[in-house]
Amino acid sequence: MYQIYQINKSGSKIPCGKPGIRLRKAQQLRKLYAKRTQNDGLEWVIEVIQPAVRRAVAATRTGKIGVIGTRATIDSQAYLDAFAAAPQLTITSTACPLFVEFVERGETSGAEITEIAREYLQPMVDADIDTLVLGCTHYPFLLPLIRKILGSDIQIIDTSAAVIKQLTRKLEEFELLQSPTPRTIRLYSTLDANYLHQLAKQLIPMALEQHSIETSTVFIS
Repeated sequence: MYQIYQINKSGSKIPCGKPGIRLRKAQQLRKLYAKRTQNDGLEWVIEVIQPAVRRAVAATRTGKIGVIGTRATIDSQAYLDAFAAAPQLTITSTACPLFVEFVERGETSGAEITEIAREYLQPMVDADIDTLVLGCTHYPFLLPLIRKILGSDIQIIDTSAAVIKQLTRKLEEFELLQSPTPRTIRLYSTLDANYLHQLAKQLIPMALEQHSIETSTVFIS
């Protein structure tokens, strides 16, 4: 089952951590949605990988780039496929399966997650990377810990930030960008809505100072 999140009937984002992140699938979706344009106005697909790869290629100074992601993401080799267009680069990829579990429990610091993170990130230290792609949208919540281990000089590419920039450009192009900024953040997840709300208060407290949050549970068959 491939998860596709529709955005204002104008586009879709392919989320990370599922087989749907494969570039080949994204290409198939573009062709599929092109046929639907006249029916429902869905005209473009925004994926996680390509925006992040472009930013990483632009950011690296040494040509040594690291990628961390879920087991499904790394095993798919989707990032390696995307970086293949730049053969001069050296790519080191590592699966960090426990990161998601810790973030979803709200545990972003402490001795246990620090020890796990050091083990996961050791291949990046050994490879002497200068740029790291966070190949999962959970991982930015671990950014302080990752920087503590890898050092402040590492360029960190947040895939969610790359997608937001691409999405913003598309919304501006189709005159769909809301102004002023909405005061309500709506979060949808397969998690229990009440638990998601508590987790949001813990993980994004700064957002709650300026916005209200509404949470909903979605069921995917």
